[in-house]
Amino acid sequence: MIATETRIAFLEQKGVFGSVVESFNYNRISALEMTKGLIFAEMAITSGIATQRVQWIPKFQLTRFVQLVQGMLDEPNGGVTTARRHEVPPEETSADLEPTFGIQMERLTQLRVKGILTDEEFEALARRLGLL
Repeated sequence: MIATETRIAFLEQKGVFGSVVESFNYNRISALEMTKGLIFAEMAITSGIATQRVQWIPKFQLTRFVQLVQGMLDEPNGGVTTARRHEVPPEETSADLEPTFGIQMERLTQLRVKGILTDEEFEALARRLGLL
């Protein structure tokens, strides 16, 4: 799951040779719901008449992600913003479970190489994560 300045993108590895990518522009999302379990959570995104469900995500990760996306949806210009008012403060995250610098950079680079992220989205995400 990736939240850029203009859209949400999902990448799911399918076997050895392929992956499935779904993308939702913020201005087309009509509903965003999260259901929490004891450890894992589920998210449902409704865009038009279609609903996409993402399951088995660690609750702490999905909570932060949904807060970020909800903040983007609240922006009057469809998600494009310079202020990230709705991000969870760093003290509320679990540093022990956060991916390392190398892992984050590798993931972003793979997404750019596969064409899932544009160069601009890559740079914006890397800056947001403190990688650039």
